Amino acid sequence: MIKKPNAIDSFHFKDFSNLDSSPNADFLIDCMDIMMSMPCIRSIKKRALDAMQIKKGDRVLEIGWGHGEDAELFAELVGEKGGVVAVDVSQRMIEEAKRRSRNKNVSYLLADVTQLACPDNTFSSCHADRFLVSHKDIPASLERIFRLIKPGGRICFTDVDALSIILAPYTKTTQVILDEIIKSFVNPYIGRQLPEILVNQGLHEVTVIPEVSFIQSFKTLSKIFDFSAIAKKAT
Repeated sequence: MIKKPNAIDSFHFKDFSNLDSSPNADFLIDCMDIMMSMPCIRSIKKRALDAMQIKKGDRVLEIGWGHGEDAELFAELVGEKGGVVAVDVSQRMIEEAKRRSRNKNVSYLLADVTQLACPDNTFSSCHADRFLVSHKDIPASLERIFRLIKPGGRICFTDVDALSIILAPYTKTTQVILDEIIKSFVNPYIGRQLPEILVNQGLHEVTVIPEVSFIQSFKTLSKIFDFSAIAKKAT
């Protein structure tokens, strides 16, 4: 059963950056499981995995791991001689990820990536799924990530471009709701802003792979966006 947010005026995806103290934590955690079951999200993750080109013996950095599904998959790909370090700022997430964990070569750490105590050039690759859209200090995080990855390593960000979200049918009412959804993100347009940010930070060979997600069931969509709370805020 999905537990709805307690406070109507507090529903924000921004709470992913402060999950442990959010009144919406149960709803947001549950919505991650809903999204992981969706074919469109699995397609995005498959393309991200292919782009990372993970090999046996690699060391992978996973940032903002959610329930740990990606970190566990990476652990299987790198094998016993490789390893995965997954960092998140939420104690609730680390407890849930450890409960579900099935691989010994994954380390789940309660930490901000900017404070991660690893030497430079430690990791072969890095993955961050919908991390930057809710993150408050992108420049500091990117600077640290770039130092942690070995020369020639791969960094894969999958993130949201809220300006591309469309609710159908398109009416004045849905536009008001859409505006509230956009305001619920810390960085709603990071999907289209990130390529320029990465180039300006000195990264080479930046590749953009656009992917569209369709959700046809309002019942499913309402488990990701709390439309009741959002609509009441908008009125």
